[in-house]
Amino acid sequence: MKTFAGFWRDGAKVQPEAKHWSDCKCIFAIQKHDNSLGMRLRKYDEWDRVYWLDTTTPTELTPQEAFELLKMIFPMLTGIEKDRQRDYTMKGDRYAEANINWGDTTKYPPKQKWRVPTDADKGKRCRVSHDGEYWSPRDHTFITEFRGMYLASLPNDVPFYHKHCEVLDE
Repeated sequence: MKTFAGFWRDGAKVQPEAKHWSDCKCIFAIQKHDNSLGMRLRKYDEWDRVYWLDTTTPTELTPQEAFELLKMIFPMLTGIEKDRQRDYTMKGDRYAEANINWGDTTKYPPKQKWRVPTDADKGKRCRVSHDGEYWSPRDHTFITEFRGMYLASLPNDVPFYHKHCEVLDE
């Protein structure tokens, strides 16, 4: 006998189908606004307000679902990526197979992309450097660019000019 706990689905993105309903025609759901747990009956029509528990055994996983499951087994896991010989490669030496719907994704979590800030990025979290190689380990806030230098500050601290500054490309 197999046992599968399930995945919490965002009702705004995925609504239950006939295969998801139990014999009593109910599904566990958590309200988004207050995290209260309850049962939803088949006639429920406000799925966008809840996360619901999908207990059907999946035949396919998203890269995020695969990563979250593997992270429980291998807590040191930092990411997975698509592999041509196998369905995915874990960062490191271990390999495994699973039916993952990669779509356009090749890695999970996606690699962060940094870029030079513009005026539209004022107030955003940034990283700073003076040599372009060693980046400050603390998050700064981008203030402005002036004559090829970047003004940024740490929380509750005096702003300083830095030679290099980047914000996350979101």
